[in-house]
Amino acid sequence: MKNAIKSYLVFTTGLCRIVTFILTPLLAVGLQWLMKPRDLMAASILNAWVLIPAEIMLDYWVFGGIAVRNAKQMEYLKTSGKGRSVMRMALIADTARQFVTGVILFAFGIAFCLCRGSVTSWESGRMAEGIAVLFFTYALTVIGITVARHFDGMAANMTIAAVAFLLLTGGLFLIAANAYAMLTVSLVLAAVSGIFGVWEIMKSVEEGYYDQAV
Repeated sequence: MKNAIKSYLVFTTGLCRIVTFILTPLLAVGLQWLMKPRDLMAASILNAWVLIPAEIMLDYWVFGGIAVRNAKQMEYLKTSGKGRSVMRMALIADTARQFVTGVILFAFGIAFCLCRGSVTSWESGRMAEGIAVLFFTYALTVIGITVARHFDGMAANMTIAAVAFLLLTGGLFLIAANAYAMLTVSLVLAAVSGIFGVWEIMKSVEEGYYDQAV
């Protein structure tokens, strides 16, 4: 894990780390504090409103266009025998960081609900809704980022973030209609998207090593 974190930090600037690790989580927590959600689903939705656009757009300054053929970001890594290993570990660390951030913010949602004495939050159905939104948000974020890395330009990230936001809206209706079924779907989708996202980007990166078309 230590090597994964070091590899991830290779691709980030100081400002990017501040925004990613401090400002974005604080924005989500602040939104929860202002909106005063009464249950975990509402708290998770507020987190999603922040995380989906923030993560997809911030990725432009970290791995933006990394899967594009002859990506400039890969030039210096190609000079090292450990380049592909560094990239793989960085992608894994980034994927894990996104999930951990979501879980931590979900924990803040639980804390806010406890402070407000919300009883409905602890009903099994409401809890399932909140957790389903957590996993669904993570899955949309990872999928959006994976797609965005195949384009070079912030406009692509912004467009994909908007589409992910629309998909979130549709997903919320499905979660409200059948929380337990969507919890299962969201869990599977989150796991598959996380694994596939790293594999797919690495496939594109390795093709770039041999100057093959992505």
